[in-house]
Amino acid sequence: MNSPHTSPLIVWALTDNKPGHRNQLEGLISALSELRTTKVKWLSIKKHSQGLIDTLTQKSPPGHTPDVLIAAGHRTHLQLLALKRTLKKPAVVLMKPSLPLSWFDLCLIPRHDKVTRTTNVIETLGPVNRIHPTDDKTPNSGLIVLGGHSKHFIWDTADVMQQVQHIIQRSPQTHWKIATSRRTPNDIIEQIRLQLPYISLKTPAQTDNNWLSKTMQHSEQIWGTQDSISMIYEAITSGAEVNIMTLRPHKKSRVAEEMQRLLDEGRVGNLMHPMKGKSHALPPLDEATRCATQLLERLGL
Repeated sequence: MNSPHTSPLIVWALTDNKPGHRNQLEGLISALSELRTTKVKWLSIKKHSQGLIDTLTQKSPPGHTPDVLIAAGHRTHLQLLALKRTLKKPAVVLMKPSLPLSWFDLCLIPRHDKVTRTTNVIETLGPVNRIHPTDDKTPNSGLIVLGGHSKHFIWDTADVMQQVQHIIQRSPQTHWKIATSRRTPNDIIEQIRLQLPYISLKTPAQTDNNWLSKTMQHSEQIWGTQDSISMIYEAITSGAEVNIMTLRPHKKSRVAEEMQRLLDEGRVGNLMHPMKGKSHALPPLDEATRCATQLLERLGL
């Protein structure tokens, strides 16, 4: 429900247009709009932006300057700070910045980045996302989400394929869908098409930007490879029963440590100890709303 402010909150959102960073921005801004009437100006930051500050300030008539600047992605940091200095407005950065934390008014940083908490840091459980928790699930619906090669885990197509088949076989009454990512190797996509032709398989090229989030929100159970921490946290936020598919981690992987912490906390299961229904011992996860509320309070907006 919107607050009784008479004027809308004006947000300038700086994006490098990477899907993951855009998703975080959209999640936070959507949550802000639930709390207060919000108007958003999207600023696309290219690698070599020229004359950005002059262009933006000249095109912003009185009354249209921002109340807050929000950015995601390392490419956006310098432009964010330049706008902060020029417009004298608070700067909020999502994820751990590549510059000193003290240069920003507020930093929303996942706990797996292991940043020391300070007055301008909000520690989050995973990256903020645009998923909304819901109990409106399609009966007997299941989603398997596959990542791919990463710096945190070793991808083994044969092993992942075996896990996919086991998941499907242990729950034959479930109507399964499989979604791949841009990092998913072609060989496992071909194996799924060949060995599991009766399963609905979707690649990024076959879906729009909203398909995965909508499918997650309405799936009773979700399985995902543990290389994508954002994907796992989106699944948890959706309110589904969530399990992770095991990959062999590289040494000292902070993402692997976070996956183990989620298992220990009972937020997710795995093939050895699968979740049986949602964990009602833990409160629902809705980091976007929590962070939006704190942003307004801490910045006096």
